[in-house]
Amino acid sequence: MPSMRCGNCGRDDHVQAIPAVYDEGRTSTSGSYRGVGIGYRGGGIGVSHHGGFHQSTSMTELAAAIAPAPQTTSGEVISALFFVEFLVAIMALLSLLVLKTGSSERISGAGIAGMLFLPLFSVALLVFIGWQIVKAFRTRSLVRKGQPRAILLWRAGRYCFRCGVVTAESGLFEPLEFRQLVWNQGGYGHLPR
Repeated sequence: MPSMRCGNCGRDDHVQAIPAVYDEGRTSTSGSYRGVGIGYRGGGIGVSHHGGFHQSTSMTELAAAIAPAPQTTSGEVISALFFVEFLVAIMALLSLLVLKTGSSERISGAGIAGMLFLPLFSVALLVFIGWQIVKAFRTRSLVRKGQPRAILLWRAGRYCFRCGVVTAESGLFEPLEFRQLVWNQGGYGHLPR
């Protein structure tokens, strides 16, 4: 196990392992709520029930600066994108069907342009959403493959709160420099922060 002394000041009283600093800088909250409402409408009294669930994570700047990997798109977001893509595909098909079965009366150029806008916009939206889904899958795959290599380097680091530097086997680093070193080790250093 590496020494818990700071590589800069040589002291150990304000030094902590990188995983501990990261965990202390993250806060997750979740909860649910329920409500009942009573109202007057249409000559009668109505009762409504509602509720929901929320979940969020916040992070200090230091924790974000030493994150072992970039945030990737969650499975829920990817599923939502698939659903939106499905709806847009139906919209495109329906608009093309309306164009095909339209009346045989003479239509002005502006009318044709207006009728073509929806299918063309739908196709463009399908391509854009499809590309976002492909990027999300590629990013998740890249991070999952490289994270075991990156985590080994990340776990060996230690942060000195006195000096504001990370001590690693290869030297002293500012937190953002250390993160870049870790991400490069994992093969995802080129991804956006």
